[in-house]
Amino acid sequence: MAAITSFEACLTDLSVLSDSDRLLTTDTARRLRYLGLQTRPNVSKAEDRLKDIVTGLTAPSDHETSIELPFRLILSPHRSGRFLTPRPKMRRQGEPTPLWTAELEWNNPVERRGVGEVRAVWSTDFRKKVFIDEQAKLPPHGAYAPWEIGPEDGSGQRASRFRATLDGLDRHEIVVLSSVYGLPVLARPGEDGKLTGDQLAPPREYLLNDINTKSSDEDSAVGTFSARTVIRCSRA
Repeated sequence: MAAITSFEACLTDLSVLSDSDRLLTTDTARRLRYLGLQTRPNVSKAEDRLKDIVTGLTAPSDHETSIELPFRLILSPHRSGRFLTPRPKMRRQGEPTPLWTAELEWNNPVERRGVGEVRAVWSTDFRKKVFIDEQAKLPPHGAYAPWEIGPEDGSGQRASRFRATLDGLDRHEIVVLSSVYGLPVLARPGEDGKLTGDQLAPPREYLLNDINTKSSDEDSAVGTFSARTVIRCSRA
């Protein structure tokens, strides 16, 4: 997302907010502002919110951490995370010698929470136009060679057969679930009536006028999508 100063994966570090943005009412509002999403009255309709979100969705630059793992899926760690590599040591004769290893550091103090988290921030198969263009097509689901599929092709019928663990639609959806934060979604409250998991109550600064956020019908109430990490390192 271009709005993030450095392309970190974790969306919990709000230390770079300006003083005025820190006055927003909730952590959710501050996080949305941190990602560059505009508040009311600049954006007060669902269509404008989607355009606002799509504007900030861009591929990592040459100076931002991006790891292609697996194929065509770009991962990025927290901006404060670091990779640990082994120190050289004397090799004993007859013992195997590892070529090279790198481990993402995760055992950090509470004030550095999220350092061991990784997000899928981009994919060659990610199609952000589907959020703002009803005619745009999702990547095809199936064993098709993704490099032979154009950005407007939703079938893949002309592509060669290519079987992999993930297909183009899988990669598109992983990026959405991991890094497209703030989407208006149909709320699914728990038994206590509160939103949990990947849904948050929309802050008052981000309410949308054309969506009934105070409906008594739970299925029509609207929440705010909270993107989840794809990898969270923790002690077993």
